[in-house]
Order: sequence, then C-alpha cells, then structure tokens
Amino acid sequence: MSNYFKASVFSLASCSIISCFLSATDFALYNLCI
Repeated sequence: MSNYFKASVFSLASCSIISCFLSATDFALYNLCI
C-alpha cells in the first residue's frame, strides 16, 4: 500500500512539474512573440 502511495505521489509531482515547465515555456514563447 505504501509503494502505491509513493508511486501516486511521484506521478502527481512529475505531472505538476511537467505542466509547470510547459506553462513557463509557453509564457516565454508568448513574450518572444510580442
């Protein structure tokens, strides 16, 4: 059960990090286009 919890927390953290990175990249590209 603890392994499942660790896996779900890790996947959630990696997903949030990836989405944060993508949003930051989109923001930078948006500023470059202006």
